[in-house]
Amino acid sequence: MARPVRQRLRRLFPPIAWRDEALAARQVEVAEHRRQIGELRERVRELQQERVAKRGPSFWTQLELLRAEAAYTPNVDTARLTPLAQVPFKLRNYMLAQSHGVAVPAILDVADTGEDLDLAEATGRFVVKGDGGAGGRGVLLLERSGSGALIEIGTGRPFRDEEVGPEVAARSGVRPPYFVERFIETGDEEASVPVDVKFFSFYGQVGHVLLRRVLPGPEGTIVQYRYVDPRGSDLGAVMPAQRVTPDIPLPADFEEMVRISRHLSRAVGLPFCRVDLYTGPNGPLLGEITRAPGGRRIYRDDHDEQLGRLWVKARARLALDLARGRPFGALHGDHPIEDLYPTRSAEAPEFFPGAWPIVTAPCENWCAL
Repeated sequence: MARPVRQRLRRLFPPIAWRDEALAARQVEVAEHRRQIGELRERVRELQQERVAKRGPSFWTQLELLRAEAAYTPNVDTARLTPLAQVPFKLRNYMLAQSHGVAVPAILDVADTGEDLDLAEATGRFVVKGDGGAGGRGVLLLERSGSGALIEIGTGRPFRDEEVGPEVAARSGVRPPYFVERFIETGDEEASVPVDVKFFSFYGQVGHVLLRRVLPGPEGTIVQYRYVDPRGSDLGAVMPAQRVTPDIPLPADFEEMVRISRHLSRAVGLPFCRVDLYTGPNGPLLGEITRAPGGRRIYRDDHDEQLGRLWVKARARLALDLARGRPFGALHGDHPIEDLYPTRSAEAPEFFPGAWPIVTAPCENWCAL
């Protein structure tokens, strides 16, 4: 009964009939568009799969796997026997560098607790750090004025001597012991903080070098970046999300830095690490060795693949060296080193880095290139 009524209404009111016909036609069009969209989405998936299959190994993918492994390692390697577990300790890396003839900043004091840190010899500009801690959280840059007052470089925040150690110790993720080191003077009027030269190193090969210049000021800190290859040639914006500053100058000792980073990356005993160096008054100094750099390291596709291939080849070279008799883990050279873990108090961690064995091997066998 309802249908004849609707049909009579359509005859009586032609616009209603036209509207229904138009809606029906539109529904057919929508269904066709949806079918086409489904086909296009499927084609996009196919092309993405083809692209992944054609591409080589990805640096970003391997870095994500390394981060997961580094996070899991403490659960199984409680004694810190593997190089992956030992690399995050700054003073231990200083000792490794010294053993290979690489200079490190002058250490003024080391203490197991922040309260015990002695700043008596800390004059001029100096740095307070924790032996463990990533992302700069455990680093405090200070300057002592002629009157003895302490000011944080960049922010101007005042400190009393007794506040400095506890301030660093209280920061999240920072591990003891805590130490004071002499500030590396740059001689650069524009950059009061030395340019950090970061070598992304693959067991003896350098993929790229990141120059990082920090310009602290009262209105905030400006950070500038530049990427170069091991020859010092500019790579441009290899990380699309990050602006680059091409006028950051190469250090005068850049070539020597490349040699050092290649040497130390082989000594560490990992397929990949980042070796951070600075230019000191008498040549390069080690800043730190990092096993898995933080942040989203999303590089341009071709560059990501290039670094990924270097990583795969480095893993294969290290495996071959181990099969040929290379001792496992970090290898120290024959240069004299300082004992930078002089005490072990009740507050010292169970995995006290100063107690780890120092394995020495001839550099000409496993480190030198």
